[in-house]
Amino acid sequence: MGLTRWQAGDLGQTSYSLSLSPVFVYQFKRSGSLQPFFEAGIGAAAFSKTRVGDKQLGGSLNFEDRLGVGFDYGKHRFGFRVLHYSNAGISKPNEGIESYSLYYSYRFD
Repeated sequence: MGLTRWQAGDLGQTSYSLSLSPVFVYQFKRSGSLQPFFEAGIGAAAFSKTRVGDKQLGGSLNFEDRLGVGFDYGKHRFGFRVLHYSNAGISKPNEGIESYSLYYSYRFD
């Protein structure tokens, strides 16, 4: 589950999305002290507005597609993730938006 604040484009208006997406994570065989992984998921996202920056989503309910790669190094995780939101043609317009992120997390045991 995720809550995202969006502010982009020429208009600079703020909107929010609440998403729920199951994520499949495949961890490859450990290579030395690094353990690479791949993640993928498809879920749903509800947006507070149908316009995000200069993009028209056509409706508040959209789908979230996710792809990511990265590696674990001990308790540290480094990754790159791409998220795409669109309504799959359910309503018009359907411009869709993408989000790209580099991230780091630390696991506390």
